[in-house]
Amino acid sequence: MTDIPEYYDNLIQLHGASHKALDASSQESLDIRYRILSEVCDMNGKRVLEVGCNFGALGKYLTEKYPTIDYVGIDISEQAIELGHKENPDLDLRRCSLENHIGKYDVVVAQGIFYKLTDPQDMLTMIEQMRDLSTEAVAFSAIDVFGGQGDEMRINPAVLAQYFADVPFSLRHDYHPSDSTFYLYRGK
Repeated sequence: MTDIPEYYDNLIQLHGASHKALDASSQESLDIRYRILSEVCDMNGKRVLEVGCNFGALGKYLTEKYPTIDYVGIDISEQAIELGHKENPDLDLRRCSLENHIGKYDVVVAQGIFYKLTDPQDMLTMIEQMRDLSTEAVAFSAIDVFGGQGDEMRINPAVLAQYFADVPFSLRHDYHPSDSTFYLYRGK
């Protein structure tokens, strides 16, 4: 398998600042995911971290929806961050891996960051790292086992629900037939 930063660097070279650089089927599909992720809580006045921000499309959506948000986006693709600085110069976008990022955020969000992984334990580790960085909530979307074909890693919502049985959470599976979004909360 191609390493993940190289994979996205190639998409950016081919497609620029478009949904195709995010490996999404359409902008409309992304807009739905963005809306679902943004509904984890009222983010106005919150410090929000996006993991896997690419060129900042979700960050732009969130800052438009929640004008008083304090947004930071991180990504491991150098070209994604460079493009993000050009396309979204008002966003705080940083080249950094999740495991090396420090700080606390009210909310941590991620969209489509798991499907290129090959080991489900890596996904669980990343989710735990996102939880460690959050004080209120984590929201992430992923391709699930209920639809589509392909070699992407797919989450099983029932398995994740068991894994997070001791964590207050909500599951959204009402927007695309093969996507699920989890909201993990602290103290709710």
